[in-house]
Amino acid sequence: MSFGLFGIFYGHGGDGAAKAVSKILLENLGYILSHPETKERVQSCSDASDVLRYAFTLTEDAIDHQYEGCTGTALLIWFDQNKDCFAQCANLGDSACVMSVNGKTIDMTEDHRVASATERARIARTGQPLKIIYLFTVWFCRYTLIK
Repeated sequence: MSFGLFGIFYGHGGDGAAKAVSKILLENLGYILSHPETKERVQSCSDASDVLRYAFTLTEDAIDHQYEGCTGTALLIWFDQNKDCFAQCANLGDSACVMSVNGKTIDMTEDHRVASATERARIARTGQPLKIIYLFTVWFCRYTLIK
């Protein structure tokens, strides 16, 4: 089974964080998906949430906050054993992904903006003060594409 990854990253205070994250995230996803049991679980469950979440967490650990930070969106695409196409997206910050399927637009992400009631509630649930926001908190949305 093959996977495709598309990503857009925007560094705060320069492009260093975006360049580092784009490279490291790809390496981390490759590492995670190199395990046959992980690939099989994604294919059989049609869900890569845990894979994307883990890849973003490993990436955050790898950059160790040596940069000011960045926003980013990663879109993972794969086919299951029936040749059905799946796309799952993870984002951080106010970086977004919108797909068009048969002329219908589909929001694949939700921005992480403090102005959003949903985001303020999510931050409150972490118990962290609003001024401390971890870089790689990820929202997920999955959409099964029509053949």
